[in-house]
Amino acid sequence: MKILTTLWLLVSMLSGIGTFHAQDIWDGPSLLFSKAAFANWTEPENQDRITENVWITRADTRGIFNFRLEESYTNDFSPQDTEWAFGTTDELDMLSFTDWETAVNQNPPASVDQPMVVHLISEDIYIDLVFRSWGQGGGSGGSFSYERSTDPSLGFGSTIRKQPILYPNPATDHLKIRGVEPGQFVEIYSVLGVVVGKIQVSEDPLSLNLDRYPSGIYLVRLGPGQVHRLLIK
Repeated sequence: MKILTTLWLLVSMLSGIGTFHAQDIWDGPSLLFSKAAFANWTEPENQDRITENVWITRADTRGIFNFRLEESYTNDFSPQDTEWAFGTTDELDMLSFTDWETAVNQNPPASVDQPMVVHLISEDIYIDLVFRSWGQGGGSGGSFSYERSTDPSLGFGSTIRKQPILYPNPATDHLKIRGVEPGQFVEIYSVLGVVVGKIQVSEDPLSLNLDRYPSGIYLVRLGPGQVHRLLIK
């Protein structure tokens, strides 16, 4: 019986039949995903559809969740079918995974620019991920962004396009812009559509001093079809 069981497991592994499978660590090129403030989280373009089973997004408030399996965020649980830890896949054996809210200690803004690993539980996939921005408070409209590794078998090479983002949002005295090619222009508009600033990008990320802009709501154009709402406090 023991020999038969061993043979069945071996055949299952080789043929892909059954539930037994090895973990998969994604180390493909980095992909930047962002959801703008007040963007409709039910639309596919505002969901990071990592796999058929995991679609990460965020409503106008609260935390991230898996739209494929849940309609909204649930404390100490979402995103469903994922678990999280600070660190990288290079140190996977030393990481301790838990739900996302517990992992970030109920303080998502503090996780920005800190390397994390997300484990897609059912598919047993491990992905390196770094949050680049987190909109905090009701005026942020649920904005957030992160960079993550991709499936190396997809053959993206250097063709992955990074969606431009700005952070923090709301902002006070400074603003950073990522994903806009040096030489391109960033335009800042008042809510009346008047251009109040035009900056040529010299580096990525670009850092802007906001001292010259009074508190209020602005529109920032980062490229074709890339207009973001910005709140300056």
